[in-house]
Amino acid sequence: MKQTVLDRAQKKAFRRLMPFVALLFVVNQLDRINISVAGPNGMNDELGLTAAQFGLASGLFFVGYMTLEVPSNLALHRFGARRWLARIVVTWGIVATALTFVPNAEWLYGLRILLGMAEAGFAPGIVVYLTYWFTREMRSRATAFFLLGIPVAAAFGVPFMTLIGVQMDGFLGLDGWRVILLITGLLAVLLGVMCWFYLTDRPADAQWLTAEESQVLTEALANETPEKAGNHSIRKALLNGQVWLLAVAPFLVLYSMFVVTFFLPTLLKDINARESLGLSSVQVGLLSAIPWAIGGAGMLFFASRSDKKREVTKHFVVATTIGSIGFFFVAMFGLDNPYIALAALTVAMVGVLGSLTTFWVLPSRLYTGAAAAGVIALINAIANFGSFLGPYSFGVLSDATGGYRGGLIIVAVAMLLAGLLIALRFRDLGRAPNAERVGSVSRTTDDVPEPLVHQAKYPITAEGTPRQVFPREDD
Repeated sequence: MKQTVLDRAQKKAFRRLMPFVALLFVVNQLDRINISVAGPNGMNDELGLTAAQFGLASGLFFVGYMTLEVPSNLALHRFGARRWLARIVVTWGIVATALTFVPNAEWLYGLRILLGMAEAGFAPGIVVYLTYWFTREMRSRATAFFLLGIPVAAAFGVPFMTLIGVQMDGFLGLDGWRVILLITGLLAVLLGVMCWFYLTDRPADAQWLTAEESQVLTEALANETPEKAGNHSIRKALLNGQVWLLAVAPFLVLYSMFVVTFFLPTLLKDINARESLGLSSVQVGLLSAIPWAIGGAGMLFFASRSDKKREVTKHFVVATTIGSIGFFFVAMFGLDNPYIALAALTVAMVGVLGSLTTFWVLPSRLYTGAAAAGVIALINAIANFGSFLGPYSFGVLSDATGGYRGGLIIVAVAMLLAGLLIALRFRDLGRAPNAERVGSVSRTTDDVPEPLVHQAKYPITAEGTPRQVFPREDD
């Protein structure tokens, strides 16, 4: 009976919260990547940006983002998701709107840093927020639905923004690329105001759940991940070396993904010009959408299959391998042929997005409460340094070599290394998703404590089922 009530409560929560949360993330991604469309459609020429300068402007967002990531996520845990997420969305919308009026490269650099600072804590904050609403069995699907905003923004947002830049050129006296920045920024402000009134912090606050549904869901979440709070646990979690090592994997994945995010339209435009294909800007934008659309389907496939097989790390390794192969084929065979480039980039994006959605299940298995908020934010901050380094280093290398091949080979190697790291050091972390976890330590029924994140392992009985994990008395 309780299981039926629990299932009904979570389905209600999914229908109520996830479409809006996913929409927030779509707009979040649009305000990150809108300069990837603005760049080749007038911004680079008007501001006089080289490939390295464009890559720097793209990546500087993540410098600001990283500086406030951890404190922002801890503030969300303290003040409540509804208030803090609304503050984040409105603030980044204001800064994103201000980007419309940049006069030169220096102003572009500064506002991109401020945009990152304003947005800090949003994505990891949502990951933490999902732990307030969904049990472990539902969390992978909820996370995948949220992360689907990445391919949706790229697949539909890029051609949509390209169309805006072409059709609304001259709107309010602005060039088309400036109109793109204006509309995407104002959209965030509007959604931020809606966020204040629409989101619900916890099941106990949800008037759209019955009293029984609220109670059963609250109890299920409390029994699954007992709260472990306190500054001591947060400090230990943030200083744990294995947490930092785990963050290297998404660092490498985001390094690869954001090279594609910011340079795919430019790469296809260069191939179009070099091969005299005669494609319009809108047609190039539509072609850019193909890898993201199919990659989004791959993301859902990996999330569903890893849930079904109850094995996350193997699926992460398979996905990163697929991504590496795709990038290698682009580098070796696709730079002179747009069809091979699109096919190989599509394969690569299936791997990139599949690895991203499977990875973010892992950090929530290490800590709970405020410690979880801090750890997820720390991992996301480290990972997003790859988002800065990827487009910047790719742009520098492209300027130095006059082409994209060397940068793409580095991206292929990065994806391969991400898979190897998880396979060699965190292979067992994705197993036994029903094991109980508290804080940073685990204890088997043999009463032998060991740091969970250090061992990256769940204790398994001879019958293949997870042993109970308990907190240490002195913790």
